[in-house]
Amino acid sequence: MSDPKKREAIQLHAEDHTVAHYEKAGWTVEELGKPYDLRCTRGTEERHVEVKRTTGAATSVELTINEVLHARDQGRGAPVGRAGDRPVPSR
Repeated sequence: MSDPKKREAIQLHAEDHTVAHYEKAGWTVEELGKPYDLRCTRGTEERHVEVKRTTGAATSVELTINEVLHARDQGRGAPVGRAGDRPVPSR
């Protein structure tokens, strides 16, 4: 997709959807952006979540080398929140 405004709108929609998912499950969510999109905490648990957006059915997602290295440095895999196949609201 070459339209940067549409890409940004889709990413923001995906992040909103992922935040709502974690908050509904009792997590406190902090939006960061880097080195990962969301820090989710619940009690002593902490998750670093990378949100990936799609506009259709995805069979895979691409991670940057920094996203992979961060997950490795944490000693655990980073959850990837994917929000796709949903209408994107106008902002």
